[in-house]
Amino acid sequence: MTWRPSVNFAMGVALVAVGVAATVLQYWLWTFPMAPDPSGKDPNGVTTAPKFWRLTHRMLGYAFAAIYLLLAFQMVPRIWRFDEAAWTPTAMAHAVLGLSILPVLLVKVGILRLWQRHGKKLPLLGSLLAALAIGSAALVVPQYLKVASGPEPGRLLVGERCYSCHASSRILSEDGDLRDWLKKLEDMTENAEEMRRPDPVQGDARTLAEYLSRIRPDD
Repeated sequence: MTWRPSVNFAMGVALVAVGVAATVLQYWLWTFPMAPDPSGKDPNGVTTAPKFWRLTHRMLGYAFAAIYLLLAFQMVPRIWRFDEAAWTPTAMAHAVLGLSILPVLLVKVGILRLWQRHGKKLPLLGSLLAALAIGSAALVVPQYLKVASGPEPGRLLVGERCYSCHASSRILSEDGDLRDWLKKLEDMTENAEEMRRPDPVQGDARTLAEYLSRIRPDD
């Protein structure tokens, strides 16, 4: 399943916003002193921070994990559809940063549930999660906004047909006038037929070519 790029964009922005909010709140919560833990489960003690804000931070953490997993659920399968040319440096960096969130998230959950003695590392891990989310989004947001800057129906068609196999950086890496794009789209149809994939053009070559020819990598 591939969602519209606008949905991914909104979710990516939400991931960054939630991550930053959770990190800022986390550092504030750590300004409160620790009290001894009667249960002995946490050698660092228990926080004296207000319960409401602790619960708020927890909800932000759940929201961050949920958004990330939803993004991963529909974006990771696209990796196997990318051809070699689709892996631009920007696409590779975005993938590395995005996938790096998962192990950090798992380590943080592990500390909260199993390895409480390492609890003092939680602010660092929270900051790392926010930084990875910001870095991943910063790589693709400007390019997405550029690709999606034109009018419909071209913008809608590009979102439906191109993003299943290409990232914004790949689309912007190609340049050419209307005639060049018509030839490229013809080649894409032939490639899709050879790989037994759905035709990305589907008779809309001119609309797609007119839209894509207006997008200049160096504009």
